[in-house]
Formats: sequence, structure tokens, C-alpha cells
Amino acid sequence: MNRHTRLAGLVAAVLAVVGASSAALSTSAQARPASVSTSAQAVSARIPALAHWQGPKPTVVLVHGAWADASGWTPEVKRLQAAGFPVVAPSNPLRGLNSDADYIHSVLERISGPIILVGHSYGGAVITNAVQGDPNVRALVYIAAFAPDQGDSLAGLNGSALGKEIPAVPVVPSTYPQVGAARARS
Repeated sequence: MNRHTRLAGLVAAVLAVVGASSAALSTSAQARPASVSTSAQAVSARIPALAHWQGPKPTVVLVHGAWADASGWTPEVKRLQAAGFPVVAPSNPLRGLNSDADYIHSVLERISGPIILVGHSYGGAVITNAVQGDPNVRALVYIAAFAPDQGDSLAGLNGSALGKEIPAVPVVPSTYPQVGAARARS
């Protein structure tokens, strides 16, 4: 999924959750130019529903997946902020599902007002578990993500009938030098 598609989906989800016009979004998202501008006027021109936004905007919290960091959200953060959305992209500690969900939950507790929680890949499982007990979270948005029920584990999902339909990732073995080992000379 490229960044333009991911942004269009994210903004569409944000607008749908707060009741904005999805028809205006789908038309402008298809016509969006390849170049990216981060001014509020340019964003509103590409997504007309944002230009006519009424009321306070929810805080969008972006949670990355495994083997990534929060900097991967930078283009989306800039565009959403240019459109006037408060955005938080915390670093997912990647220490285990329960630990990561607890940390993200602690981030959510410091945000007042409505929240839209977005998870990519493994971040989907994290947001599902982080939302427990937070009345400010209005929606969960999953972007190419695990979308478990609360309490489901990733191992349980992977071992389910649906999980067995996902093809295995090919493994290409490689060797790495040992710390302190002599280096080969050519």
C-alpha cells in the first residue's frame, strides 16, 4: 500500500467517524496529484470535506507496527496537522502485546477529548487491547493490520483457520559474523 493510498484511507476513516461527507472525499482522493503539499489550503483543496469541517476535531493517534518506528507516519502526520487535526504518533515500544498495549493506553489517558486510534500491521493488535476502558476513543482504524477481538492473541489468530490461509513468508538464511571473531581478508 503506497503512502497516498494509506493517507486517503486514513483521512476517509477520520471523516467517516466524525460524520463528514465521504462522497467529497472519494472524488478528491482519486484526483489527488502525485506531488504533496502540506499547507492547510492545499489539503482542503484536495479533500473538500475538510474545508467545511464543523466543530472540534478528534486527536488522531497513529500506532506503528513491528520492525518500524513512529517516523514512518511523518507524511500522514504532516497532512493531518495541515488539515487541522491534532495528531500523536507515539513510539510503540515493541516489548510484547500486553506491554505495548499498556503503554499506548497510558498515552491515550493523557489526551482529552475524542480520539481516533489508528494501527498499522502489528499496531492493530496493540490498539485493540489499548482501547479497553478509554471512553474517549471513538473509533479504531486498521491499516493492513491485525484486527483481533479484545483478548485475542496473535498466535491464536495465526493458528486459526483464517490464519492458516495466509501464506508463509519465505525465509532466506544468511550468516552474520560473530562479535569478536576474526574478519576474513580478501
